[in-house]
Amino acid sequence: MRFPRRRPDAPALELAPLVDVLFLLLVFFMVASRFPEVPAGFAFEPAKGGDVLDEEAGTVRLVLSHEGALTLSGTLLPEDETGRLAALRQARASAPGPLVLAADRRIDHGQVVAVLTLAEVAGFTALSLETQLAEAPTRGKP
Repeated sequence: MRFPRRRPDAPALELAPLVDVLFLLLVFFMVASRFPEVPAGFAFEPAKGGDVLDEEAGTVRLVLSHEGALTLSGTLLPEDETGRLAALRQARASAPGPLVLAADRRIDHGQVVAVLTLAEVAGFTALSLETQLAEAPTRGKP
């Protein structure tokens, strides 16, 4: 007697167990992950709306132009890092107030961070970033 041959069923991939396993892996990695702590350094506190630094209180004003030139209270600083650090330390010794940093909007973020690092090494502990309020966009005439 001949029995008819059965063709094996095509293998099928069950999606429900796969989704369950992926979800469990996702939950595991979310619970097991560690997030870094906030790095130490400058602590930024937003100023109140009407806060304006008193120029007579010994503040040091540092301007970073879009070419990367640093001006300290109107005097152009040298290009090398050691010269800039020496000038910042001298300014810190003569003026006990905070540092006011005004940077051009076209300057790279890395250059601003480098200046902030120099200011921290020079001994400045209080920093004020000078900003300009953006004008409200005007609509064209209808």
